[in-house]
Amino acid sequence: QAGGATYLIEYQACKAIQTSANRQVFNAAFPSTPWTTNINDCDTYPYIRWRITLTANLLSNSVPKITSVTIPIRQLP
Repeated sequence: QAGGATYLIEYQACKAIQTSANRQVFNAAFPSTPWTTNINDCDTYPYIRWRITLTANLLSNSVPKITSVTIPIRQLP
């Protein structure tokens, strides 16, 4: 592994959300977009979620750190 540690931010959007406790179950009534690294792929969707993957570099002992994630909002629903 050359270089420093890395991070990956992915976004997923949907038109409606499932409010039950078990959100891991697929529900066709709540379709969502595929995970993407481009937030523009989530345009026109009222709900968005994100996941962050941090990868440490074991050779250089670098650990990634994220202090904030800014998501632009053009209009609130």
